[in-house]
Amino acid sequence: MIFVADIPRDARVWLSRPETGILERNGKQGRDLNCERVLDGELEPIEVQKIKEEIDPARWMRVPVRDTERKELIIVIVCIRVYPVEDKLPGKELWLIVRKKVGLDTVKYQLSNAAPDTDVLRLEKMSCSRYWIERAT
Repeated sequence: MIFVADIPRDARVWLSRPETGILERNGKQGRDLNCERVLDGELEPIEVQKIKEEIDPARWMRVPVRDTERKELIIVIVCIRVYPVEDKLPGKELWLIVRKKVGLDTVKYQLSNAAPDTDVLRLEKMSCSRYWIERAT
């Protein structure tokens, strides 16, 4: 089942998968370190709102979504493959969808498990389908 889920702007992700492993115990005393963790020297995860600020403006795609009572709704959207933080470890690779309405400052952040080769326009349709689902109920 494919999902698109809203996430908070302070959700943290990695842009590339960090190396993980089990650290070795120093010496013979103490308990075994059998807990997997991100290895030292790897990049820290970053908040999705900071990723938005660093995206090259040329990557944003302008997409008309639907007609509204006042005017046509247009968004700008960018989709990036990321690894969300799950229990301090990198989770499965997912799509980070960042979208905002043209003329407004509100930004939505979403994650989707759609296939890596999914077209941005398909991700946009899934991302904006909540309006139609709520209207139908």
